[in-house]
Amino acid sequence: RSSYLWNHNYTCSLHEILMNPNLTKDSDENCRFVYTFVLAGGGSNRPQVCYWGDDYCGTNISSYHLEKPPPNSSDALLHEWVEYNQDITFLNIHENMNGGKSESWYTHASALVNFHP
Repeated sequence: RSSYLWNHNYTCSLHEILMNPNLTKDSDENCRFVYTFVLAGGGSNRPQVCYWGDDYCGTNISSYHLEKPPPNSSDALLHEWVEYNQDITFLNIHENMNGGKSESWYTHASALVNFHP
């Protein structure tokens, strides 16, 4: 984390931006780079991928991510989530390596831009 937070005035977590849209206003003191770490947080009953409007996730943006770490999270992950200002996005899909996590993230990110310009 320290490698990309070299100038915290210009770098903000996705959570910070969503909680305070004024951080994106054009100013020398505001965010220019937004980051998040993406993990799959849904249980084994969730799909491996979510596309906008599909049968699993639909068109409700809140169904694409979890508001907090899943209940089975390790103590280390919970600590990291709190310590670093909730800079982890938990997608509501089943964890997978090559099954659609990136596609799900890009679907979610695109929806965020539309709903939180």
